[in-house]
Amino acid sequence: MPQPATEMTTREPDHIDQFPISEDSIRNRVCEIGRQIIEDLQKDPNADGTIDLTVMPVLSGAFMFTADLVRHFHTVGGLHPHKLICPIEPLIARSYGEKIVADRVEVDWRMVDEKNIRDKHVLVVDDIFDSGRTLMAIREQLLTRKPKSLKFAILLDKICGRSPDVDIQPDYTAFTIPDAWVVGYGMDDGGLYRHFPYVDVTPRPHP
Repeated sequence: MPQPATEMTTREPDHIDQFPISEDSIRNRVCEIGRQIIEDLQKDPNADGTIDLTVMPVLSGAFMFTADLVRHFHTVGGLHPHKLICPIEPLIARSYGEKIVADRVEVDWRMVDEKNIRDKHVLVVDDIFDSGRTLMAIREQLLTRKPKSLKFAILLDKICGRSPDVDIQPDYTAFTIPDAWVVGYGMDDGGLYRHFPYVDVTPRPHP
């Protein structure tokens, strides 16, 4: 099955060597990514000048990133709000065991109105790109629903965690980070710390 193009369309992400990642740093990168997404979409508008973009946050970690990202579409992209048709269709991806295994990723579509996928530009938004297997499972299932294009926006890319069999690359990435258990800005550790407005290493000890 042909795959919609997912070439890299934004500048290189900021690399983080030390934590925390501050509120200001996050705000600036989200603003830049929002601008780039709109600039890319404006290359392929509908006949009436509108743009269809279905945004699909992967819950629960991406809720804060998604909320900030879509707010920036109008303020930095130069696009009138009425020209952007932007339904939000949340996904839940579940994995089993301590590590994500490709054939054990379950994607929950019950909250998704699938008419907002077929022949639409689709943007999947996730908090962290680690092994890459979750996004591979999402991509595989989304492509059967025939979007006009499919791209991925990632807050954090943990490059060292990539599985060798993963052939997917995010289109928009805010930061690359070292191997660390991070929390805040929507991400949790045992249900805690999602409310932090910055990203930091978890305060909880882990082996």
